[in-house]
Amino acid sequence: MVDNIYGVKVWDAYKEGKLVEVVDPVLGKDFSEEEASRFLKVGLLCVQEAARNRPRMSAAVKMLTNETLLGDVMISQPGHIVDLMDIHIEDRKSSQTTSNELNSPNSAL
Repeated sequence: MVDNIYGVKVWDAYKEGKLVEVVDPVLGKDFSEEEASRFLKVGLLCVQEAARNRPRMSAAVKMLTNETLLGDVMISQPGHIVDLMDIHIEDRKSSQTTSNELNSPNSAL
């Protein structure tokens, strides 16, 4: 749930045009605000609910390294990462159960 709370905090800061306010305070002012804002925007793009709205990995890397400018890219509210993680964990559990059942000595009977 912590990831989702942080995601909401970043989203709210993005909407208010205050992304640098979510940067870890331990850094003080020892960071580039433009770079921090760019990294956070790319992060928001990478967690879009619809996969078609997410950048490809190669495009995300270019955005992070400033080879591709973000400009006025439209970012919509991200999906719930925690929910997606739960789905993937459940998929793994069920596939492990199926695999274990198939490998069981009694399954050949």
